[in-house]
Amino acid sequence: MSKSAALAGLFLKAEEIRTHADRLSLVPFPSERPKDFALFLSNVCRKLQSLIKQGHFDNVDERVITITTIFLVDEVAPMLRYVEGASSENTPANLVLPMEKIGERIIKGATFIIRRQWHYNYAAVELRSTLEPRLTSLPAKNEWQDVLRKLRTQVYAISFPYLERDNTALHVSLAHEIGHQVAPSYLSKEDETEVLDELHGEIQKMVTTVTTPDRVQRAEEIGRSLTRAYQLRQAALTELLSDTISAHVFGPSVLFALYEIASLSESIDKISFDMHPPWRLRIDHMLDTLDDLGFVNKQSFSLSCWPETASPALREVKSEIDRWLGRLEPIVSDWRDRVEVNKEPSSSSAYISAYRKLADLRKFAAGYFLYPPYSQDMFRKEVPMLLERLQMDLPPNQIEQHLTQTRDVSLASILASVWLYKLTSLPSLFERDPEGYAKRVHTLNRLTLKAIELSEVKREYQEWQRKRGAETRGPTE
Repeated sequence: MSKSAALAGLFLKAEEIRTHADRLSLVPFPSERPKDFALFLSNVCRKLQSLIKQGHFDNVDERVITITTIFLVDEVAPMLRYVEGASSENTPANLVLPMEKIGERIIKGATFIIRRQWHYNYAAVELRSTLEPRLTSLPAKNEWQDVLRKLRTQVYAISFPYLERDNTALHVSLAHEIGHQVAPSYLSKEDETEVLDELHGEIQKMVTTVTTPDRVQRAEEIGRSLTRAYQLRQAALTELLSDTISAHVFGPSVLFALYEIASLSESIDKISFDMHPPWRLRIDHMLDTLDDLGFVNKQSFSLSCWPETASPALREVKSEIDRWLGRLEPIVSDWRDRVEVNKEPSSSSAYISAYRKLADLRKFAAGYFLYPPYSQDMFRKEVPMLLERLQMDLPPNQIEQHLTQTRDVSLASILASVWLYKLTSLPSLFERDPEGYAKRVHTLNRLTLKAIELSEVKREYQEWQRKRGAETRGPTE
């Protein structure tokens, strides 16, 4: 292929991506974030076409043109799927904006795009860090830096399993993915040399002259085990800290969601292929976290944030939740996950080290938040009354204080009330009427999304009123 033909191919690829990005920007989205990113991708392609027309690529090697074309095809174009998957049709739309705000409060200066994926998993990826090094290596570096300045410092695409789009309460798991971005702040404070020395010492206890008599083979095995142990440890602490962060945001709901997802796993005792820690450990750590925060009593496996003056019907709800929590006791009292990780030196040493850090993870998370996290007091005051609204087929968006007065509630309480309804009211309905159960789940999701919408609209209106009042009063003397 001639250089001219290669340059024409690059120009056309940029045109195709720009056209798709511009078309996607016209699609309805629940927030402006996906549109902004579509506009950024369009501007990248528009800038590239402009540089080609201005002759910036005339004197570069043909290989640079080929590599740039591959970059567009393999890295820029696939990013359109993050925009496409974030449309109102593809997401639990009313939940998106509040979740973005949570992410932006936790990670200052960041932007979040909530989007669907068909893979059954929640996941997060930072997009700017993929694009920036490649763009600034192209001709006219300063002009590319101008393009990048229009993008936030960090842009995270947070994905949820599309199959669960309408299972709104399960999406408290999105907070776990936001928590992933906090983990580097914790891990960077550790002394890497001390960590490696600790792991090395544990590995040496297992890889001995008895198990591996040959000195060279022993040294090689210790080296391999040390590398993998470090990776396993970092992955375990990242996941466990992310769980802890999500508990501060949504309280007991994350335990319910964690259990629901874990129930789909082949094993709750094994480290997953992507190095996630055993589900058994994660459930145990979540119970410890919620106990620290005053939501549950791990010793008695009971809910500890329920009003003492609750009605008989609400006291029965607590009893049902206590019975549900009681089913976790045999799970966390069984140490089969530890037996599993102790089977080989790398995982054994990694988790011996990780177990020692669990309390420290919870302490770090408690001190991380710059705004008040979700509290047991908010749960106690809000969730029981919101649950009563659900039982009357009303959206759980507010609490009536008097005939004409209402009080706003938190997103965490809305979702917690939905979880309690799911766990206490729906199981018996399925036993009586499976089709009625499916319809009720659909109704529950609509009530949840409507509650979130009403709550968010009211919050935005109140914010508008405050700003309008400040503008009317003018600057104070």
